[in-house]
Amino acid sequence: MGLISRFNNPDLLYMLSSCTVFQRLPLLKNYEKLAVRLDRLFFDLSDFTDRKKVKIYRGAREVLEDLSKNGVRLFVSTVSKTHSTAERLSRLGLLQCFTMILGADILPKKEHPSRFAEFSGKDLKDFCENSFWVGDTTHDMILAKSFGIYPIGITNTLPLEILKEAGAEKVIKEWEELPDLLKVLK
Repeated sequence: MGLISRFNNPDLLYMLSSCTVFQRLPLLKNYEKLAVRLDRLFFDLSDFTDRKKVKIYRGAREVLEDLSKNGVRLFVSTVSKTHSTAERLSRLGLLQCFTMILGADILPKKEHPSRFAEFSGKDLKDFCENSFWVGDTTHDMILAKSFGIYPIGITNTLPLEILKEAGAEKVIKEWEELPDLLKVLK
């Protein structure tokens, strides 16, 4: 959700980055409490950011509306709370573009692709092979790859090199690049 870009405190950035690292590591029993505390940090931050003015990245509105209008089913997978995300999308006038929104308050993010497939009436393998995942974190890229979903990084919060290292097949810098990339991938 781009939380990292909204804060300038280096200690907070480190803690947020640590969340991604811990999500990449297998959670051992002695790390479980720490992981739970880090997850709470994400939820506390998402509550804080929900009260702020909603912003959208340049070009995202047009791309999302166009994809939706052309029959692409769009899903949201976020560490933020589901209702807060839906409310922000509604304030932006984009809620109608999305088929389903799932936050980590309903299911762990690693279970979202399975729920999206089930909702779509497809088996998981077929759903994943015919999907792409646009994300701005290392966790997004790792999760997409683990499910066989085509991972596309966007440099909202992390540089190209880090997204590539995490598994992004392609990386875009602006939302406007996505439609042309999807035409090539078909």
